[in-house]
Amino acid sequence: MKRFYINLEHTSNWFSINLERTSNAHIKLVLYESEAHIKLVLYQSGAHIKLVLHQSGAHIKLFLLQSGAHIKLVLHHPGAHIKLVLHQSGAHIKLVLLQSGAHYKLVLHQSGAHIKLVFHQSGAHLKLVLQQSTAPIILVLHQSGAHIKLVLQQSGAHIKLVLQQSEAQSNWFYINLERT
Repeated sequence: MKRFYINLEHTSNWFSINLERTSNAHIKLVLYESEAHIKLVLYQSGAHIKLVLHQSGAHIKLFLLQSGAHIKLVLHHPGAHIKLVLHQSGAHIKLVLLQSGAHYKLVLHQSGAHIKLVFHQSGAHLKLVLQQSTAPIILVLHQSGAHIKLVLQQSGAHIKLVLQQSEAQSNWFYINLERT
């Protein structure tokens, strides 16, 4: 039976969640919310995944780093301009997207590494899906008002993490962590 240690800290405007398993698979999740500022850091040893999401007004900055595949994603959104930079060792990709209106959808697919990225924003709703077929990782981030849902699934280690925060229940978190 696998055991996990969960440490939840809560103050007026920030949450800190630490999940640590007895073996070498450490997962650390930090959620910081202050008005429109959201900072999310996810670190898993072994797969080495680090995700940082920062939103301040109309500015969004996203960093995704995975060792081995070496993927770095930076998303910056000032006003109606969107600049997306994706760097992967072996193949370098730089993408600049200009947004008109409040809706945009981005799909990026690269054969070989099999990376598919879908990003859609409509008003205050954000949805991000990242899938890599070699070591399948599915990440879904949805923000609608004060609702945040994060799902991370990795088929190799079979890890599923669900984090949801509702505005009516600011002190309530739902965490589902599974490993076969």
